[in-house]
Amino acid sequence: MDYDKTTIAESYDAARSYRPGVMRQWLDLIATHAPPRPQYIVDVGCGTGRFTQPLADRFEANAVGIDPSRSMLDRAREKSIAHPGVTFRQGSAEAIPLDDGSADLVFLSMVLHHLQDRACAASECRRILRAGGRVLVRSSTRDTNYP
Repeated sequence: MDYDKTTIAESYDAARSYRPGVMRQWLDLIATHAPPRPQYIVDVGCGTGRFTQPLADRFEANAVGIDPSRSMLDRAREKSIAHPGVTFRQGSAEAIPLDDGSADLVFLSMVLHHLQDRACAASECRRILRAGGRVLVRSSTRDTNYP
């Protein structure tokens, strides 16, 4: 889906936002699997940045949201404009625009079904991870392989 050819960025947050307590529960769960004290977090497929700033805040880290959609990134930037540790860049999971070994934590939320090439995306996540880094995937879509 090409989000830039729709107006979904305008209503995406209203349909997908979490109350503070629910977001806190997700962040606590993420923390149980994250490396200790991640300093640089990459939110791949960040959309409007629903998790980007909360991850930066929870871990007192810098975070970058990566998404292919300009309109989703524009909305994410509007929401996080005052946060000095949060940035956003256009890119895809298959071509993450970051240096090798630059991330402590790579987070993908609800993006598996959007990936064009999962093997390539996995390789990119591995490429940008530092030693001891982790990739965390959150998905609630049914994943079915068809012949």
